[in-house]
Amino acid sequence: MDNWLVYALAAMILIAGGNFAFKVLAKDFNFARVVQENTPVIALIALACAAVLYFFVFPRASGAMLAWLVAALVCFVIGNFLVIAALEKGKVALVSAVLGLSTVVLALASMKFLGDSFSPKEAVALLLAVCSVLLLAL
Repeated sequence: MDNWLVYALAAMILIAGGNFAFKVLAKDFNFARVVQENTPVIALIALACAAVLYFFVFPRASGAMLAWLVAALVCFVIGNFLVIAALEKGKVALVSAVLGLSTVVLALASMKFLGDSFSPKEAVALLLAVCSVLLLAL
């Protein structure tokens, strides 16, 4: 098995575990309300983490790298807030299935902005992924 696949499978398992933990937190501990009440503090912590990364881990990084780092952190933090909100009301398996559509979004973005191409088999697989989530969620 290629190294990238091992890493991807490990990441998938860890992310699934994190989503399960978020579901328990949202269901049993009213975590979404706590997060909403502390959004400014969480945002400052995320900004501090970005500053530490930039100044201590990547001290010679370009402005473009800083912009991409900030964009990644903003998307990650806001995305996780929305995951917690979705998990508060939705079934963890269905919420995770919808989150899995990020694969399709990434594929389309990589075609448009990075010049990636996909074989017919890969395109059909992406279409089937969308169809499966639609069947689950609707």
